[in-house]
Amino acid sequence: MSEDQVDRVVRAFVLDQMAARAAADRDRVFAGLRRLLAAVAVGVVAGIAGGCVAWLVLR
Repeated sequence: MSEDQVDRVVRAFVLDQMAARAAADRDRVFAGLRRLLAAVAVGVVAGIAGGCVAWLVLR
C-alpha cells in the first residue's frame, strides 16, 4: 500500500468513528429531551388534576 492509500484508509476510519460518536451523542441528547418532555407532561397533568380537585373541594 502506498502512503496515500494508508492515509485514505486511516482518514476514512477516523471519520467513521467520529460519525458514530456524533450519532451516539445525538441519540443521548434526544433521549434526555424525551425524558424532560415526559416529566413536563406529567407535571402539567398533575397540576391540572390538582386544580380540578381543589376546585371541587372549595366550591
